[in-house]
Amino acid sequence: MVDALDMTLYNPVRAEIQDTAVGYGGTQKSTALPPLPPVGYANRYASTTSTKALRFAGEYYLVVHLAAQVGDRFGDGPYGLTLRVRVGGRTQDGPGYAARSAPRGIFDVGTPDPEPEAAGTAHTVDASRSATAGGDPAMKAVAVGGIGAGSLLLTVLGAWTLTARRRAAAQIRANAQNPTA
Repeated sequence: MVDALDMTLYNPVRAEIQDTAVGYGGTQKSTALPPLPPVGYANRYASTTSTKALRFAGEYYLVVHLAAQVGDRFGDGPYGLTLRVRVGGRTQDGPGYAARSAPRGIFDVGTPDPEPEAAGTAHTVDASRSATAGGDPAMKAVAVGGIGAGSLLLTVLGAWTLTARRRAAAQIRANAQNPTA
């Protein structure tokens, strides 16, 4: 038996939530992730890591890996894979905030998904709801000033180091020309 298949669920910020693995010996195998609690803002206060990871709105990713050793031992395939995903629950509004986020739209996840009961609907990502370019002019000034000050500091330190090395080399040459012993 070869450790063959690894299946991992990731949240929208690519943090691992739960994983499972199964070996392969040439016959059909099955594995499943344990049932997880619903995604919710309140999960940020949960005591378990896997529940805490379910606090982000957005798209969750299920990644399936097949080990290269399977091909080495059982040939190049093809290998059949049936993936069944069951999602339950209903969409809920997020927490209410006292003010709007700045920049606007940074935490938006697009249009709400259709309810899980609506079979046959495709999920699409609304790119028009992403954060707009531009931003706050004051923040641009802070960024330019910070980058400019950092660049100036690095230039001054580089020149200071170069000058110190040249002086040290000149001192060594002078000492070599006038030995005191």
